[in-house]
Amino acid sequence: MAKRRIVNTAFWDDSYIITLNPLQKLLFLYLLTNPLTNILGIYEISDRRISFDTGIKQSVVNEIFKKFETDEKVLRKGGFVAIANFVKHQELNPKVISGVERELELLPKEIRLCIDYDSLSHLTKLNLTQPNLTEPNSTKLIPLESGDFINELILIFSEEYKSVFGFDYIVTNNGKERSAAGKILNAYKSKNNKPSREQTLLDFRNLFKAICSADYGNDKFLAQIDLPKINSQLNKYLQFLHKDLKEKTKWERL
Repeated sequence: MAKRRIVNTAFWDDSYIITLNPLQKLLFLYLLTNPLTNILGIYEISDRRISFDTGIKQSVVNEIFKKFETDEKVLRKGGFVAIANFVKHQELNPKVISGVERELELLPKEIRLCIDYDSLSHLTKLNLTQPNLTEPNSTKLIPLESGDFINELILIFSEEYKSVFGFDYIVTNNGKERSAAGKILNAYKSKNNKPSREQTLLDFRNLFKAICSADYGNDKFLAQIDLPKINSQLNKYLQFLHKDLKEKTKWERL
């Protein structure tokens, strides 16, 4: 069934669009309106399909994408396209919000971790934030390299979180998550002399598994687990989990 996409006539007067050449304008408009797009503005599409539909050579498509990424307008990763500010320009109502949440749940984990979800404040299923449907912020796209060690730590935490709680850990502010993971890593390194990569990953997996699995009793604050909280309350978590961790890892109270 065909989807309807309405493009505001102000598109042609947009301060960014007017700087583009004709092929760049065509590709940007195509990304907004092609048959594979969705309410989230993050979807999978091949360069071959783009080239076939638009008549733009694949080599030129790749060059235009590089410009869009540099300008932080579009992120291309793993066959997926993510358009900045796409949700901002939707008329938000319960049906649209439900569609946004549904599309988010379908995204691969590595694609979710590339996006700062500050603008998607309507993610209320997990009570991540209070909804703000009248003044959504812009969506900033943050590329992550596949070999990024901080990204690996976030992925490990996400895996252990889902293993324990049964649902995905959704990154709502990628910058804060990465900052938190980096600070925890620095704290770990300060107590361990040049640990190997394998040992570090193992110790972090054991730490995250223990934190997610622990029974915190009446301490509801510690029970609401996310990476920024682990960073800010690391000593409390380590003290609470000391018996469980001391035989498994090199963690100690910092």
